[in-house]
Amino acid sequence: MGATDNLEFECRCGAVSGELRNVGPSKGDRYTCYCKDCRGLARYLEREDTLDEAGGASVYQTRVGNLSIERGLDHLASVNLAGKQTLRWFCKDCRTPLFNTMDNGRWPFLSMITASIDPNERNRVLGPPRGSVFAQFATGPNVVTPPVSAFTMIRRVVVRLFADKLSGARKRYPLFDAETSAPIAVPRKLTPEEYRDITR
Repeated sequence: MGATDNLEFECRCGAVSGELRNVGPSKGDRYTCYCKDCRGLARYLEREDTLDEAGGASVYQTRVGNLSIERGLDHLASVNLAGKQTLRWFCKDCRTPLFNTMDNGRWPFLSMITASIDPNERNRVLGPPRGSVFAQFATGPNVVTPPVSAFTMIRRVVVRLFADKLSGARKRYPLFDAETSAPIAVPRKLTPEEYRDITR
């Protein structure tokens, strides 16, 4: 199955930190995502420095049981982009983007935004990106290749999602209450107007 290792993450101000445990190329998928929502989140947080030169966000999708948050649960905030089913998580102090999840813990999906991980360690443990998704929305040249279809990405997500759901790992998902499956930080819901402003 390939080598695995633990990978530390920390927001810019140090309020939120933790580990991705037992991860590597065989335990998840690293992509560069050029979708309007990933770019919109960076604009909303005023953290466009976390994007590459073509407007892409580096993400690593893995099983929720691999996530350990060691400090700062009370410093987390979440936002819902205009009624979508995805929650975007960040440190409310320094506005570092951290995770993308579904809007409730019944569906255990985790996409780690790797801006909070040392780039050298990220590359050592996770290897290069598998490719890019939603490259048609890139804002500049030098898009990461090869392109990966949304269908391929979703198919791989679904396998992990059902594995975590059936194994009971979702009950240990630190971003959601184990009993109610509600997010531990009540999401702010952007209005359609706010959403248009950050994704224009």
